[in-house]
Amino acid sequence: MSISPSGRDVVLASRKGLLVVDLDNPYELPRSLLYRTAWNVADVQWNVHSHRTHWVASTANQSLLVWNLEMPSSQAVEHVLKGHTRAITDINWSAHHPEILASCSVDAFVHCWDLRDPRKPVNAFSDWKAGATQVKWNRQNEHIIASSHGRFLRIWDDRRGATPLQSIEVAQHSTKIYGVDFNRTRESGVITCALDQSVKFWDYKTNIKEPEQIIRTTTPVWRARHTPMGWGVLTLPQRGDNTLYLWDRRGKGLNPQPPVHEFKGHTDQVKEFLWRAKGDVAVMACCAGCARIHWS
Repeated sequence: MSISPSGRDVVLASRKGLLVVDLDNPYELPRSLLYRTAWNVADVQWNVHSHRTHWVASTANQSLLVWNLEMPSSQAVEHVLKGHTRAITDINWSAHHPEILASCSVDAFVHCWDLRDPRKPVNAFSDWKAGATQVKWNRQNEHIIASSHGRFLRIWDDRRGATPLQSIEVAQHSTKIYGVDFNRTRESGVITCALDQSVKFWDYKTNIKEPEQIIRTTTPVWRARHTPMGWGVLTLPQRGDNTLYLWDRRGKGLNPQPPVHEFKGHTDQVKEFLWRAKGDVAVMACCAGCARIHWS
């Protein structure tokens, strides 16, 4: 699930293709774009730039599909990007260049693609030891990209070649990292989360040995992301809990305070969430066969 830059539409991806839902008219029949595949979709991401709102990227095993919503529904797949040898696990559009996006895979590689020449990746980085679970572009620096591999967080600079700018061994995470998110205002700030029931805050320029702050939760954490405004972090449990938790990250040390808000209501495991900053701010979460909007 992903939201358009305007906040009006949401896209849902499946083995059958895409569904585009108008949130201003949620009970109208959604637009359907067909492209059948035998593989579950690992991720779908709407281009974040207002002048490229017609591009949506999704995964199909080892391939990366780029959809053009301005095309007829049956011909909407504009590019099929191939370069990975194992299943893609995450994708992310650059916050600075509308034609550039990144993908990561179980094959341990991170590929950077430029849709002006989509025949092959323009950059490739590899951990060589562990498959990648997440990839994220820095919101402040166009050259910085982060990827998670097992218990390691790699910070790459596309001007430095294949050597990581920084490598953070998140040793306190007893399991692999499942969520990565850059700070929205501070270039070197990044958070990680894992199934060991923790969220860790890092500054990759000043200290890669110890986290600045740790939030301890009561359930394994599948995703942790900064809120689009203010000082919040929203966490999504991996299992055993159908509630989203909002935390205030201005505290210091371990669990500076309990969650400031809980988003409840789902009867099944939440799979994804997103923010809609149009009109009243809302959090939208989805689980199997259901989507729910929480107004703040």
